[in-house]
Amino acid sequence: MAAQPPPPTPSTPPDHLSVASSSSVTQSDSIVGGELSATNDSTNVAGRKLGRFRRDPLGFIIRLMAESSAFYSGSGWRGYENYIGARIFYPEYSSEIRSALLRSERLRAVVKAMAQKRLAAKANDAAASKKSGAVVKAKKKRAGDGSNELAEIENEVWKEVGPMIDGMIADMDSIRVIKFVAFMTNNILVRMYHQGIHIHEAEFLELRSWAERAQREKMSLIFLPCHKSHVDYLVISYIFFRLGLALPHIAAGDNLNMPIVGTLLKYSGAFFIRRVWGDDQLYVSVMREYIELLLNRGHNMEAFIEGTRSRIGKLLQPKFGILKIILEAVLAGRTKDCIIVPMSIGYDRVIETESYVSELLGTPKQKESLAQLLGSANILQFKWGRIDVRFAKPFSLREYIDSQIVRRGVGFDPAEVIEHRNLLIQTMGYQVLSDINHISVVMPTALVGTVLLTLRGRGVGRDELIRKVDWLKRTVILKGGTVADFGGNSTGWVVDRAIQVLKDSIGQRNDLLEPVYYPLKRFELCFYRNQVIHLFINEAILSTAMYATVKAGGPVHSQKILIHPNLEIDVSFVSQLLKNEFVYGPGGLRDNLNETVDNMTALDVFSVQEDVGVDGKRWITLSAEERRIGRETFDFYCFLLWPFIETYWLAAISCFALIPKDINQSEPVWVDDRVFNDRAQFLGKTLYYEGDLSYFEAVNKETLKNAFIRLKEMGVIMYRKGPANPGAPSASGKPGKAVNITWVALSLDWYPKCALPSPPPSFFTAQTRKAKDAQKGPSAAAPADLSESAAAAAGASGPAKLAIRHNNHEAITGQVAAAASAPPSAKRHPSRRRVIDDDDEGGAEADESEEDEGVGSSGSGARGGAGTRPSDYFEPWHKHTPDGRLWDLCEQIGRFRREGKNRRDTATVASRVLMLATATRVLVVDQQQELAAAAAAAGRFGWGKKGGAAGAGETSAAAAAADQADAAAPPGAEKKADKGGKGKNAGRPRL
Repeated sequence: MAAQPPPPTPSTPPDHLSVASSSSVTQSDSIVGGELSATNDSTNVAGRKLGRFRRDPLGFIIRLMAESSAFYSGSGWRGYENYIGARIFYPEYSSEIRSALLRSERLRAVVKAMAQKRLAAKANDAAASKKSGAVVKAKKKRAGDGSNELAEIENEVWKEVGPMIDGMIADMDSIRVIKFVAFMTNNILVRMYHQGIHIHEAEFLELRSWAERAQREKMSLIFLPCHKSHVDYLVISYIFFRLGLALPHIAAGDNLNMPIVGTLLKYSGAFFIRRVWGDDQLYVSVMREYIELLLNRGHNMEAFIEGTRSRIGKLLQPKFGILKIILEAVLAGRTKDCIIVPMSIGYDRVIETESYVSELLGTPKQKESLAQLLGSANILQFKWGRIDVRFAKPFSLREYIDSQIVRRGVGFDPAEVIEHRNLLIQTMGYQVLSDINHISVVMPTALVGTVLLTLRGRGVGRDELIRKVDWLKRTVILKGGTVADFGGNSTGWVVDRAIQVLKDSIGQRNDLLEPVYYPLKRFELCFYRNQVIHLFINEAILSTAMYATVKAGGPVHSQKILIHPNLEIDVSFVSQLLKNEFVYGPGGLRDNLNETVDNMTALDVFSVQEDVGVDGKRWITLSAEERRIGRETFDFYCFLLWPFIETYWLAAISCFALIPKDINQSEPVWVDDRVFNDRAQFLGKTLYYEGDLSYFEAVNKETLKNAFIRLKEMGVIMYRKGPANPGAPSASGKPGKAVNITWVALSLDWYPKCALPSPPPSFFTAQTRKAKDAQKGPSAAAPADLSESAAAAAGASGPAKLAIRHNNHEAITGQVAAAASAPPSAKRHPSRRRVIDDDDEGGAEADESEEDEGVGSSGSGARGGAGTRPSDYFEPWHKHTPDGRLWDLCEQIGRFRREGKNRRDTATVASRVLMLATATRVLVVDQQQELAAAAAAAGRFGWGKKGGAAGAGETSAAAAAADQADAAAPPGAEKKADKGGKGKNAGRPRL
């Protein structure tokens, strides 16, 4: 870590900035005229509460008028005077920034170079075109030596630069506007989070000391917070306004630049940037100049290190866009230095969790709009608990760079070597994530949510819940974590309060011997559980690695494993598999493993035995005490990690959908990435409802995306970008602008040695026709090469297409379930013969007549008829033995999965899962053909204007609600599905 300055010696701040030290604050203390309340080591910086209009209309109006008058007149801290930092909020501010950008020599050079590039391209196009000599001559005469035309092109480029600058820079011109925004933000936040916004006084005093240093040396503070909610923007700016620090310039996505709201955000310091920069060098140059200008003027900045909101609760992988620009400016000497400040923001409840669940289940993200904001105004009626904000120890970026150069040796030159620079920025990004994890506060909702999701039973009584929450709180503190302080209130009070905040996600039965609580919305509770997992990641990896031995059963003396190398190999595999999910601590694998083993042995979870002899081999097993209490602690750690392992297993299984029928071809088969991801989620839902996947949250889109990235790094799958399928000839049709698509393929080295049996029969016959007949009006004809379901969907629109897709999905699940339940000895249907296995004798002929009378009530089928017995297609799956590297990887991941009743027979599971994967392959092919047909009809090959695959996610919006309802069903609700083969214990955690 970089060298740090001497400990701060803060002087007595002005009255409107006063914060008492932690040693002198008691629960009854109030400071700054009673407006800041402090308990033990935290201070509530929220302003006065106006109360509720319905309860006290007159009092509410009086308090509202008094508060608005205080903001207008600038009373106390509301005046926002004498703040620490570079000057902002004066009338000429934005015009100064705009003028400075337009005068930038580097920006002028970029504009000139781009104009010359366009002129050269224009000349090449003219030379290549078939123009008459007279026209060319006239053009040359008009252009002279080209200088006039170059000047015209430069003016055109500058016309592009102007709107970029106007749309990007923050308009921090009016102190009155920011007072109005502060007044609105204060009342919104204190109304929503009724228990206040809490900070740690010692951390703020240290931050204030660094801010004073930055002001003296004209440096910027770069705030790098985690990102859990859109409320983050309001909270951070409000705290700085409240405590007298210069408000930061906030790097915000242009999706927030909506009418009225976008204008207020720009007045408050937001500068909007594109979500994807691409190859637009002009835009990147303008943004780079703007950021470096802010750095040189000493303005504070705020950029979310994760780049986007975390939909799953834990920290995402760092994004390096803004941070890379800042780092390169310091390395090149264009900026002297800046101060990096990691931040953590914790919420009792995040207001977007419901929409997060929908997005994770595959529903396309809705673009932010003013109507959406007004529609969610009812959230002000709820009580969402409290917010805790923490500041990590700030550090100088220049000093951090110097320390890394010293640590890595004189050959390390990030200023000149791109690889070294990338390594430096990655190291710094993960350092910031580690700092955020270290200071993050575990909220009561996270404690309760974690306990409820790590139970083996359906629910838990109140006394037992309090005991487990109290144990978890002590364990978090023992691990060096921080639990939100509640002024000496009992654990029972904290639990009751958390249940009240999460009342929509936690079910409660009061008609029993004692109150019983159970997870009502597992997906939403996962958001809060994942806020704790970073504290126990080492223990969780060790426990899941041990579980591969424990679940094998047998005598106690046989349930032990050699620490080195056996357990070390398993731990290495799990940690490397999940390295894109978590931030691991410093030190090597063996050192961390030994330390974790020692810690868990001291906690009496594991017992270590050492052989007597020269070798001194060490064996590890569950301790006698841990077995006596029913593996309670061991299971807790496993439950934390099992959903992630399930997701990675699902990702590996989904890759079987990328295997073509002909496994001997020399080129991989490329599939549209969005189509593949959509169908992988659908496969996961099917496996969950059939019992082969224990956790419904394992199908979430965010973790699946990380899993596919990890498989890419392992060489299992490949990605390409292009306007057409890399493995197909270029599409012909009307000219149009092609949109780049991401394509995915399974690497040839990971193909199985033996081809998979043919997929199940057609799932697109009777169900598809029913949906098609229900449509009103004629449907457009589909291309001949599309399957019947794809043709029907291509001709449908709106609800009709949605119904067709939904019925197709239902038919698939029903057919596969029927096939799985059929006995292997069942006879084939006499009216249909088909080659279902290359090894079948005399299987060279096949009768695939579409007009066979024995095929279903409709009289025809696309891929085999409805009259074919399921056993005709299931029998070869009984004979098939999975092989190849991909199946070996699935088996290796599966060793660490939670065992369930449907997974004890490995052969049966392999048959069922792989058969579903081949059904997924059929869906992928059909949907991709539909995309191609839609693109051909539109006159181009690519995505539609909406930016998504045609059909990819269209069902998600309708199905997500049903998925959430099914996943959130209270205990006992799943018994209604027993007739479908799930059994009496369906839905409960299985051992």
